[in-house]
Amino acid sequence: MNKRTTALITEQYREIITTMKEGGCGFRPNERIATALVLEGNLGLRISDIVRLRLCDVVNDGGRFRLAITEQKTGKQRVFTVPLVIYQYMENYCLRNHIERSEIMFPVSTRAVQKQLAIVCDYLCYSGISTHSFRKWYATEIYKNNGFDISLVHRLLQHSSAAVIKEMPVTGFVLITGIFHYRGSMNLYLPFPKPLTASSRPASFNLFIRFPAAVTESCVM
Repeated sequence: MNKRTTALITEQYREIITTMKEGGCGFRPNERIATALVLEGNLGLRISDIVRLRLCDVVNDGGRFRLAITEQKTGKQRVFTVPLVIYQYMENYCLRNHIERSEIMFPVSTRAVQKQLAIVCDYLCYSGISTHSFRKWYATEIYKNNGFDISLVHRLLQHSSAAVIKEMPVTGFVLITGIFHYRGSMNLYLPFPKPLTASSRPASFNLFIRFPAAVTESCVM
């Protein structure tokens, strides 16, 4: 399924979240699933990890908030920075819904999330979108906002190598195993942008990442 899903563009992201929160013809508002998708798009976690997320899984570590979870699919530890606005968004959601810090924030199945998303996407006439599209949107925005650094993206997604990131739409190009392939020509290739070196990247690089631009807007919607 993931290989066939498309990455969202920011306008689609906003419209899906807004519609899911407000409801539409034939379906009711669903803040729970809308919030789960906002977090997937802003933390880059798989939906299987989002539906297991608790507020206490975000810890204050030396003045910054970071994740402290083990990914269900890979078994890897995930300890990346959580922007303050995202933590506050999570905290406010839990307060409004009387969810304790140690309780699951979204007691739903991944299938239920996919089903509700499919209903909203059908309503909006969007095709090829699944929950994984939100993770792809996160990757695309991080890539564009951080000097086209593919090594940063694969570290944040916890992929084994940058080559795992098969498709990332950026201004008409598709990233394929470390090169750009222009959609309009099978023979036109452009060199892959040089990533930041260890000497040019801050030691605490995760503190300086520019997160998706629509993150804060979605949180205060």
